[in-house]
Amino acid sequence: MNDDQEIAIQSRCIHCLGEHYVLNQLAVSYGDAGCHHCGRKSRQMTRDEYIEALTAAREKQVIE
Repeated sequence: MNDDQEIAIQSRCIHCLGEHYVLNQLAVSYGDAGCHHCGRKSRQMTRDEYIEALTAAREKQVIE
């Protein structure tokens, strides 16, 4: 990710698709906190990367 790209605010976990508490979204988006559902951490992503990660998680969930 380049310095000029904005970090996506992650409202859902890219691992379990659980919804993050509003007050925790910024910490999760910066990789400082884990999901309160599954505990896994994310990383800083652009909006496009975040949407791609969510799509992949949804497809994986449908397959399983």
